[in-house]
Amino acid sequence: MDLPTHHPYKKYEQKRKEHNEQSDCCVCSISHACGVPYEEAHAACKKAGRKHREGMYDNQIIRAVRILGFKLTKVKCKSKTMRTLHRNIKSNKSFLVFVNEHLSSIVNKETWDVGLKNKCSRIQHVYLVEKLENSPTF
Repeated sequence: MDLPTHHPYKKYEQKRKEHNEQSDCCVCSISHACGVPYEEAHAACKKAGRKHREGMYDNQIIRAVRILGFKLTKVKCKSKTMRTLHRNIKSNKSFLVFVNEHLSSIVNKETWDVGLKNKCSRIQHVYLVEKLENSPTF
């Protein structure tokens, strides 16, 4: 069974071409989870230390989310892999899912995940994404 997937792929595909990008699952996932345009997420990731056409370390991802005015709260997750995660997400909130060398997002129970080749990849962390009150605009 495939994951219920949100299909903003065409939108992100065009943005990736415009920015000559690759290895930007973190940019796309942050954009999707935070509900901000790709360009804002891209700029925040750059400010957090992401190099062009390269991935990000976990601490850089967390910093980029904070730059955008959001907070991350680690949540316990019964699921061990991406394949079963959607069964245990009962909330209509936004989540970032850290998998080995990859980042996915879930918003309103829909998964954004274009780069994960193996749905049996082990989940490392799941974070709830919430807007900070009185957060500065980017």
